[in-house]
Amino acid sequence: MMDYALEWNGYFIYKNPDGEDVMILTTNPEIKELRAAPAVWLRKISQSIEQSEMQVQGFAASVISLAINHYWHIRNYSKGDNPFPVPAKLEDLDCMLYCRKTEIFRTYMKVFAPIAREVWEQSPTLPMECSEGDNWYTYMYACECDARQAFLKSELYQHLTHEQKKIIYGYTTFFIEFLAKNYPVSMRVHHQIMEAFSRNMPPIQLHVENKTHITRRKEYCKKLSTFLIPEADPCADDDHIQTHLEEAAKGGATSLANYLSSDEGKKHFDFRNMSRSQVLAILNEECNTDIKDDTFYRACRACNLVFLNNAMKETH
Repeated sequence: MMDYALEWNGYFIYKNPDGEDVMILTTNPEIKELRAAPAVWLRKISQSIEQSEMQVQGFAASVISLAINHYWHIRNYSKGDNPFPVPAKLEDLDCMLYCRKTEIFRTYMKVFAPIAREVWEQSPTLPMECSEGDNWYTYMYACECDARQAFLKSELYQHLTHEQKKIIYGYTTFFIEFLAKNYPVSMRVHHQIMEAFSRNMPPIQLHVENKTHITRRKEYCKKLSTFLIPEADPCADDDHIQTHLEEAAKGGATSLANYLSSDEGKKHFDFRNMSRSQVLAILNEECNTDIKDDTFYRACRACNLVFLNNAMKETH
């Protein structure tokens, strides 16, 4: 049942803040089209489908697609033959999934991950490092991180309510964490993939399989930490914040704990109820460090850095 819901494609029409009718469209991965992930598109009703603009892809797109599926399902049962008011109210789109997160995460991987890997294997624009061996898990992790970041700048995101934004962002972030915990995601492999892109692709633009273009800001643009809150401070560069985190981690347990407990650390990083050990494991992987849990525990105690999942425990 969950498989079917994920594979479902639909649409949702609402009025944007300018009073124009716009349509949300959902699409699934397709090997023949070299589409590696689910996607959500937006277009004005007056425009042709070719003028649709991608808003988000990956797991976040599936959350939105499931919300539209749920809306159609409820309306079909309650409104009979005329289920869908046009335009509908975007705020009526319920983005809660109403199931265990791990269930939807595992189903998403079962349904879409094999397609993504095959697309990456076939793509003429992706280095082999993206798909060989277990590398594709790391590439999927990187794509999900990038998609989450891009979604924050999309037109659709600006139209959503605060609650809808929070729910979609939350599910996507927990899915990214799920990938890091359950699959062989490696920052070392990520660096290898980025080096391969630098070798094989033009320095200005990179053409990706969804037929959109992204411009690389800088050759030294960093992969941001799972825990970094994007654009928490409009005056700060997230690349610089990431550099500060990596430098602190390379300085050892005390340096990392002091940084995370600093004003900058508290402002820019959100550990979302994870335990200290879980956070450290992910940071070690992201920063290519090997800080020991017992050492980090003592450093956190020394600077009163508390992780919510450890707050009620006296042991470490």
